[in-house]
Amino acid sequence: MFLYFFLHGTYSDALAGIKSIVGIFLTFLSNLFLRIFGVFFILFACGQILVELTVVLSQLGFSCAYLIFVSQNLFLYLKVALNTEASIVWTLVPILVALSWIPSLDVLAPFSVLALALIFSGLGAVAWHAAPLIGSGPDVQTYIPSTLPIFIGMAIYAFEGIGLALPIQNQMKDPESFKTVWAWGMLVVTSTYIAFGAFCYSCYGDEVPSIITMVLPNNITSMLVKFGLSIALIFTYPIAMFPVFEIVEDSWAPSLFKRPEAALLPGGLESQDAHTLPGAVAALWRRRAARCVLVLITAVAAVSIPDFSIVMAFIGSVPSNIMAFLLPALFHLVICWRVMGFWGRLRDVILLLSAVGAVTVCTWTTVFGLINHLEIPG
Repeated sequence: MFLYFFLHGTYSDALAGIKSIVGIFLTFLSNLFLRIFGVFFILFACGQILVELTVVLSQLGFSCAYLIFVSQNLFLYLKVALNTEASIVWTLVPILVALSWIPSLDVLAPFSVLALALIFSGLGAVAWHAAPLIGSGPDVQTYIPSTLPIFIGMAIYAFEGIGLALPIQNQMKDPESFKTVWAWGMLVVTSTYIAFGAFCYSCYGDEVPSIITMVLPNNITSMLVKFGLSIALIFTYPIAMFPVFEIVEDSWAPSLFKRPEAALLPGGLESQDAHTLPGAVAALWRRRAARCVLVLITAVAAVSIPDFSIVMAFIGSVPSNIMAFLLPALFHLVICWRVMGFWGRLRDVILLLSAVGAVTVCTWTTVFGLINHLEIPG
């Protein structure tokens, strides 16, 4: 058919023929997805549950990775008092529980600024130490096909703040300016990741560790850098967990954690402080207990998982990939199918198939990496 168009028709005829064939294929795929997922997601509201589940899994995974990073960085200096990395994690749990009880992102803002300053200071120290080695890393390769799935998972993991987008917008004084702030933030973060990653790889090659601070020498400067980064991640931990707290308390079990509302007097004044109402204290402690349990879940996962890179690759490959690519394309396809044109449908289908393929391949690679790391016979 294509040959006929090219031989007997014009270029526009050939393009129209190709477009019609692709359109039929897109209609088939879209109808298949709609039949499989449409009623399931829309009528039974499973879409919201699945989105919330992927957000929870992603944010729990990020928080778990923070604990692994902190424990591995501080173990060298605390191993006299704390014999294992797991002991460091359990020592941090009371501090993390106390931070998790902070009720609002507004209160966490100063901690976030401090954490950001410490992180950039740590990046500067690593870059300063690595600078003399630039271009001398062993076995530097432009492209390694075998590690592409791990790269995809790590790259998606790198944008871990995506789950905080809506909570941050809701807490902003001027929510209308969110898009501008977000765009500049993404530009800075992406540029920093690319520049710093390429720089460190050119310095250390295939010997670069999954936690870059491990290349620093054992001196006072390195100790300060590692402690600074660890403090930064400890303060970042409750921010990463905030979407989890919101979903569990406000969506999954609102009747269990909801604060009682104060009655209003004429003029809109509250008749009594909401904290003094019957049941208010009990609801507060139920929320605190739930947050404590969630912190303990991340601690148990952190002491059970052997490798930081495995955590990052798996989180990026599965829940983050589903949340960032698969579900948005699927929902947009289901809801807007009738009003979308050819190119809109093609974009959504390509994004959807790419996400499914990435989830499958990256999960397969990550699982085999974990099996090889643990030396599980099979």
